[in-house]
Amino acid sequence: MNSVEINSLEFFHSKMKTKLYLFLLCATLASCENATKLIRNSRPTKEIPGFVMNAVPEHVGLVNDYENIYSESEEAYLDSLVAAIEKESSIEIAIITLDDKMTTTKDFDSLTLVIAKTWGVGKPKKNNGILIGISSVLRTVRIQNGLGIEKIVSNEATKAIIDEKMIPLFKSNQYFEGTRMGINEMYAKLKWTNEISGHSR
Repeated sequence: MNSVEINSLEFFHSKMKTKLYLFLLCATLASCENATKLIRNSRPTKEIPGFVMNAVPEHVGLVNDYENIYSESEEAYLDSLVAAIEKESSIEIAIITLDDKMTTTKDFDSLTLVIAKTWGVGKPKKNNGILIGISSVLRTVRIQNGLGIEKIVSNEATKAIIDEKMIPLFKSNQYFEGTRMGINEMYAKLKWTNEISGHSR
């Protein structure tokens, strides 16, 4: 075997070693990347009783009708109504409807409370937000009041509005009328107090 053949053989072996090294390096890197993805994907989700954070729906506006219980004109009316209330009093009202794919009867109260906090309903310093949560399919209604609202309208008074003004209309599938009635009744109890008078806005 001459020197050229020996050098070629050595060169071939050298290239093979290099390729083998590169192959092993790539395989190691790919394995690390997959392991990283596995670790990342296996991290526990921050849970809230009954559901997880990614169950909180997107805040699309003042009226968030995920259950499609309002017509377009009804939704526009409710949007204008709560916008006018905010302009006059600084009270922020958000409405959300939820179907049975988004929550359960058991978790409804907890979810609407977290939605109100996650969306930031109400002015931060006044805590004067109101979230009205409705599910026709679950036959459930909840009004979540900020602390500033609770000082004026108690939970008992809020429940009375739901039971006496909203639910009777909801039972006959008049969801728009029941929602409008609930908003007007809540605001009627709020608007003459010192906390929301013109000079304290």
